[in-house]
Amino acid sequence: MDKKISIIFDTDMDTDCDDAGAFAMLLEAHLSNKVQLLGVVADSMNSYAAPCCEMIAKYYGVKVPVGTTYSYCYPETAADKERFADYIRHSKNCFLAGKSYNYSFTKEINKSDSDYPSATKVYRKLLSEAEDNSVTVLCVGMLTAAAYALSSPPDDISPLNGVELFRKKVKKIITMGNPRKINDFNWGKDALGAEEFFSFSPVPIYISAEGTDVFTGGHLSSDLTKEHPLRRAYEIWLSGQNLSRPSWDLIASLYAIRPDAPYFYCENLDGGWYDGTKKQFYKGNKSDKNIKQIFLNCEPSKMAELLNRCMLGDFTDI
Repeated sequence: MDKKISIIFDTDMDTDCDDAGAFAMLLEAHLSNKVQLLGVVADSMNSYAAPCCEMIAKYYGVKVPVGTTYSYCYPETAADKERFADYIRHSKNCFLAGKSYNYSFTKEINKSDSDYPSATKVYRKLLSEAEDNSVTVLCVGMLTAAAYALSSPPDDISPLNGVELFRKKVKKIITMGNPRKINDFNWGKDALGAEEFFSFSPVPIYISAEGTDVFTGGHLSSDLTKEHPLRRAYEIWLSGQNLSRPSWDLIASLYAIRPDAPYFYCENLDGGWYDGTKKQFYKGNKSDKNIKQIFLNCEPSKMAELLNRCMLGDFTDI
């Protein structure tokens, strides 16, 4: 029997409800022994993301380490304020529009962001304890936390620096972003972090941009109880019941769970790099990076059906 895939989930858990959908899929896959969820990194300039992640995991009865970027990276210098200005503005607008399910969930857990260790510490600890070449890192938000972890120096957790630790322990990194789009949302909200990530990463990178025409989640209001955080996340974000949303993060999550599934294929981008100033990804031979892009090998309706089932823990034939 093949070994279970070990996954670190790196999420903003703030700017859309598909983060909650992707997390639910991973939790269900963990409980079904499809994967081993090692831990969660709340990669957000929002203080509610980390407690929200813990609250959702607790609802599923899963205890995993949660790390945060907010309390350790929140802008203090003028340069940092400019770096994260777009993200902070967007997050505040979501809050003012009543879309912030993470705020509602955080009120139900007696913790604040400062109660969590740094994302870098969680990354380093989880990787140092993992088997060599065994970990899939799934990033469905900014690349801030991964960039910080990659640039970290040796410490009391590991004598290896971040690049060495990733090279030894990580099998692949999946990032949800669009290489053809200037100022892609996830990468553009911390363009410097994205540039550093693509520059530092010593392991294969898989880019997932699919999901715009794959609508999921409309079944949650009917199939889950009113108290269920997944249903609540979608209803709060979408301001109503039985509504669907594009499935960017969910597709990246399914690929992390089943990279060999027939519903996907990958194309080699022949290297690539990210220009943080122009907020643009360039593919080609300027770098020796192993970078591939994930594409759907099925109709959007078929993928929607699969994702809707996986959110509820049904991995039949997947």
